[in-house]
Amino acid sequence: MKTIRKKPGKKLIRCLVYLIKEDEGGFSVLAANLPGAASQGDTQEEALANIVDAIEGVMAAYHAAGEEVPWTEEPRPKDFPHITEHWVVVHAEPE
Repeated sequence: MKTIRKKPGKKLIRCLVYLIKEDEGGFSVLAANLPGAASQGDTQEEALANIVDAIEGVMAAYHAAGEEVPWTEEPRPKDFPHITEHWVVVHAEPE
């Protein structure tokens, strides 16, 4: 199990993501409760690392604009083939 070290001045948030195995190779990954947060990678590990960066980037953009992060209460539908659920931990600005 990987140890997560909290960055100073940040809080940790656990996020549900959907990892999708692509037919042509590689993986796409979507944040289940944060519209606009998506990424991809050649391996599962790379895709999951990339979605952490994507989620942190989306949250930082909303924070910089002085807006609330638009978390959805219900996760988006799992309407993709070859999908698995994973949890990732991201760093966020304190509220």
